[in-house]
Amino acid sequence: MIPAQLPAEILAGLRRIAGEANVRLETPPDSVPPDGQTGGVTVYPSSAAAVGEIIEMARRGNVPVLVREAGAPPDAWFPLVNRAAAEKAAGPAGIVITISLEHMKDVRYVNRECLSLLAEPGATVDGIKREAERAGVVCPAGPQAAAACFVGNCARCGITGCVADHIHGLEVVLSSGELTSIGGEGTRDLDEYQLTYLLTKGEHLSAVITGVYVKLHAGD
Repeated sequence: MIPAQLPAEILAGLRRIAGEANVRLETPPDSVPPDGQTGGVTVYPSSAAAVGEIIEMARRGNVPVLVREAGAPPDAWFPLVNRAAAEKAAGPAGIVITISLEHMKDVRYVNRECLSLLAEPGATVDGIKREAERAGVVCPAGPQAAAACFVGNCARCGITGCVADHIHGLEVVLSSGELTSIGGEGTRDLDEYQLTYLLTKGEHLSAVITGVYVKLHAGD
């Protein structure tokens, strides 16, 4: 059975946003469409803005979106907004866009005055500790945090003793494609902290985490 084809304009848009090398067609080996298109595509964006563009384009085209975090196996994804639609579309005959966050792995900055850093979801715990140390401050992730753990996964799963205990804000892309921040430096709004808690304690189906604000400690 030939899978439903991803519209050519969406495929072209994904290649424009992420670069052709960062767009991979997913075609079942026994059903290759004659024009080379496929019902599934995995995109590897390198910025939050690119994630927003992809989600907005998928929304306009009514294409379900799955999100795979850095370090996750190919079948470990979570759906954005509509689980039933995403799971249905994820079958061999469905059209679906999977956003993989593994290329978003930078620590964007360390702010010594506010004792905070902003890391992308593909950054490792070991990586943010090194960046904090270079800036003369300390990332207080506990011993339970394996060096190779990814910040985005720690944030979403809310792993006790890991970076999740020290999150004070998130940068997220909403299901509309809008980029926004919750909490972060200088924020003391309890409602925003509660929303951060909700987004990091389970399957955040309404937003994609593209940045994590981590509290730091002053160096010795």
